[in-house]
Amino acid sequence: MDRENERLSYIDIAKGIGILMVIFGHVLSKSQGLYCFIYSVHIPLFIILSGFFEKEHSDFRSYFYKTIRRLYLPFLAFVVIDYVAAYFLNNTPAKYVFVQGVKAAMGMERVFNQPIWFLFDLFVVKVFIQLFHKIRNKKLMNLLLAVVMICGVYYMYCCRFIDFSIRYIPINSVIPFMSYYIFGYFMKGSVKYVADIFEGRDKVAKFLMSVVMIHCLALLVPLSQINGNTSVFGCEFGDNTTMYIINTILGSFGFIILSCLIASKQKNLHMLQFLGKHSMEFLVIHFYITAHAINAAWGLINSLEAIHLPHIQCSSFAFTFTICLTLVLCEIKIQDYVAQKRLRRRLSLIYCLVLKRKHTPALSRRY
Repeated sequence: MDRENERLSYIDIAKGIGILMVIFGHVLSKSQGLYCFIYSVHIPLFIILSGFFEKEHSDFRSYFYKTIRRLYLPFLAFVVIDYVAAYFLNNTPAKYVFVQGVKAAMGMERVFNQPIWFLFDLFVVKVFIQLFHKIRNKKLMNLLLAVVMICGVYYMYCCRFIDFSIRYIPINSVIPFMSYYIFGYFMKGSVKYVADIFEGRDKVAKFLMSVVMIHCLALLVPLSQINGNTSVFGCEFGDNTTMYIINTILGSFGFIILSCLIASKQKNLHMLQFLGKHSMEFLVIHFYITAHAINAAWGLINSLEAIHLPHIQCSSFAFTFTICLTLVLCEIKIQDYVAQKRLRRRLSLIYCLVLKRKHTPALSRRY
């Protein structure tokens, strides 16, 4: 396997681990111990991984339109779905739906499908960071990016004293999102170095890196419990912002090292790679399924209260149900795409037969 494919392999595995934590975190209640552990690392891991792929694009206009098409338009589509559903299902007044929908489209209002905030923040950050690449002096550009990252960290400290009218809206989390994104941009060279260690033959280096991974993840468990509930989206960083930042860095690098180790040991780990490659689809789809799965799980708790069914079992049920159904939906999406290509080829054949034209490969590609 060449170096580029190997890089994509461990990144996909890391994203696969991350999306599993995202889905499981959404079926847990804040009183469960795993909640603090998952929320202290899952979204920062995704943001840092996104920063690895930041690079300069010569044509800013085409990049801007491409980013709108890939990130903002899907975000806008889910905003429309949520507010149209609110209008028809909840009998919400049309004027209220329109006003709140416009505000949600600008990141200033919350929506039912909360995970789509990631699309909005990633869109804003990618466009903003791309402007820095216009600076020809790379040292000056990196210095300015470092200043922006530090300002974002300072903002995270100030969030404790800021009274947000609505905390869970996308526009609030753009600044801390940007800090982790820039951090990932700066750290991508170090991660490639880790991947090279596991790809090489130096057993001592591999052992030492594995020890680092174990310590990172082992420290994250107690520190996340001490710090308490956290959320990048809600600008909530637990009882100690410094500890939260340490936890996110420890956890992110721990899981990235683990992904490099898995990629070096088992090249064809299709399940995690599939989850990672389609992590965006899982992110925007799973919340609808999870919300109903949680209601079913809590209903099961109430009906079996005499049995004292542990909450973690109901959470595991909701998690498994969400994963399975989302997998089916993602697989249907892929199959539909393949079927659509086949349908186009068949339509081109019918088109040629009806008009009595010769079927050519060029004509097939057109249709």
